[in-house]
Amino acid sequence: MARTLLSNPDAGDLQFAENLETAGWWGAAMGAVTSALGAYYAADAQKYQLKSQASALEFQKEISRRNASMAAEQAESIRRAGQQEIGRYTAAAGQAEATERARTGARGIQAGVGSAAEVAASNDIAKQIDVLTMNSNTVRAASAARMQATNYQTQATILGANAENARRSAGSISTWQGPVSSLLGSAGSLGIEWARGQEYRRRRS
Repeated sequence: MARTLLSNPDAGDLQFAENLETAGWWGAAMGAVTSALGAYYAADAQKYQLKSQASALEFQKEISRRNASMAAEQAESIRRAGQQEIGRYTAAAGQAEATERARTGARGIQAGVGSAAEVAASNDIAKQIDVLTMNSNTVRAASAARMQATNYQTQATILGANAENARRSAGSISTWQGPVSSLLGSAGSLGIEWARGQEYRRRRS
């Protein structure tokens, strides 16, 4: 047996080379599988991240919509409260004016003449100024609330668009495209290594 090995010393070298080639091929194959799995999990993680981002944006959009609705309701409430305040003020002013006229008449002073007329005119101007001031404050506060509602609604629209873009991006990701591409690329390298091994054995045979 020893003589047979010595008479053909290249047989051991050839077997060693074939074993080394086989081990290298399997190592490369395992590397290709590992790379493909890595590509799969990377794509899956990216897809999950985009879906989570879309969900978070949708939640923020709903919050903005609710805020817009609340701001619009606040604007209407401010308008109604302002009108009611003006109504109460003018009613009270009218009652005070009527009371003052009654007192003037009781004292024998003719209303609308002389100093009585001047006092009435002055009170009327003051009342108009107060009404204009209250109305201006009401309009200003209601406009600010409506502007806030518009801002919230715009924000909700933008968030909704961003959420839709995130969902589309998640839908466009294929978890198998990366692994398949990786395996195809590795297959070419493995084919070259196998061809080299075949050529080596052909030359040594």
